[in-house]
Amino acid sequence: MISMRLVVRFIGLVSTLILVRLLDPGDFGIIAMAMTIVAAIELLTAFGFDITLIQDQNAGSDEYNTAWTLNAALGGASAILLIALAYPAASFYEEPRLVHIFQCIALASIFQGLQNVGLVDFRKHLQFQKEFLFQLIIKLFSFCVTVGLAFALRSYWALVIGTVSSRLMGLLLSYRMHPYRPTLSLAAIEKVFGFSKWLLVNNVLNFIRFRGPEFIIGKMLGISNLGIFVVSYEISNLPTTELVAPINRALLPGFSKISDDMERSRDAFVQAASVLALLTLPIGFGIAATADLFTPIFLGQKWVDAIPIIRILALFGAGVAIQSPIGAVLLALGKPKLLGILSAWHAMLLIPIIIIWSKSGGLEGTALALLVTYVGFLPVYYGVAARSLGMSFSNILTVFLRPVVAALLMYFFVSYAFDGKAATLLNLSLAVSSGVVVFTLAVFVMWFLSRRVATSAESYLMNMVLAYAEKARKKAG
Repeated sequence: MISMRLVVRFIGLVSTLILVRLLDPGDFGIIAMAMTIVAAIELLTAFGFDITLIQDQNAGSDEYNTAWTLNAALGGASAILLIALAYPAASFYEEPRLVHIFQCIALASIFQGLQNVGLVDFRKHLQFQKEFLFQLIIKLFSFCVTVGLAFALRSYWALVIGTVSSRLMGLLLSYRMHPYRPTLSLAAIEKVFGFSKWLLVNNVLNFIRFRGPEFIIGKMLGISNLGIFVVSYEISNLPTTELVAPINRALLPGFSKISDDMERSRDAFVQAASVLALLTLPIGFGIAATADLFTPIFLGQKWVDAIPIIRILALFGAGVAIQSPIGAVLLALGKPKLLGILSAWHAMLLIPIIIIWSKSGGLEGTALALLVTYVGFLPVYYGVAARSLGMSFSNILTVFLRPVVAALLMYFFVSYAFDGKAATLLNLSLAVSSGVVVFTLAVFVMWFLSRRVATSAESYLMNMVLAYAEKARKKAG
């Protein structure tokens, strides 16, 4: 699933690198303004019915039809609300162009709400190859439409039309790829809402945590700064989020299937957390160490102001990645309320810090506020997860020791060795390759010194590589 997802996101990365050269920061900024409000409205109607169907292993046609009916109704409600808020939002941001953008994006909400609920089965029954194909076709279609229009229009309208057209393609493709045909029904509304109401609360709080900074930047620091922040966030978090997304999409149905076996759940959680740390920490620290090299090469000189923001947000992305399996395990254990409480405390701490630090430190202050609050809350999240699983918090701390130390060694080595070097592909290649070598050597030296712990992520990945090698050898023989 990770390998296939990387293909999809590689297309997204190529698209971003092309678009930043065709469009101005202001184009990204106005779309970020619009999509922040769009995301707020959609999250207010995002009850996570798909997660409810995945968590309930006995869900039948009543539950599926009810979920589809509610999604369709909420998609229509979102569209109406977007149209109603078009003029007030334009007035709030003092940006009249937002009116027509909102009216077009309203169509996307309708298309999303009508999507075939049967697609949930791909995740529920771990048929991720089918989900990958679904996502790949949509991404290729969106890439062709958006980039083609960007060349033709050189305007933010390429992003708007690309968004609407990709949602339409998703709607049509969902009924082509899955045979389920939903019908209007509210037969299981009490059962579906009983679990989903807490998912709505958590979705709203997640929106505040992840999209709240964009509201603040757009209002306090202006459209160009918002464009820089959005692109910096996308570039710096792309590798880590695209490793995390497929893993977490597998974790939720996987944890749900074994939620009645606490010992297996504990082992799976520790293994997932350790693998995520081993994979994402070097990426986050590596992006931070090489930001001054790759930014001028891939984004161009007009984006050099984004370098310090990319550096900070790359570390933030690594923190988000290693926190992510907690949500999957708490939902699988049937504890969405507990997850919502954690998100509420986090949001109440984050927003005031962002406002204060944005005033004093600008974009860097905003990025630092995100990083500091996430790192500070990690022990809280993992402490709650450990208690829910009936395990020691110290057992979880050992999961992160080796990858954190190795990532720090890599960061300081690359930063020192390539400080002041010219931003060329050769220097960037040397920095990346040397960082990979330093991190790998550091991790495996510490692993050997710890007597090659059998339950570690290093052992898991080593066994997986050996298994694939053996399978390839037998096939060749």
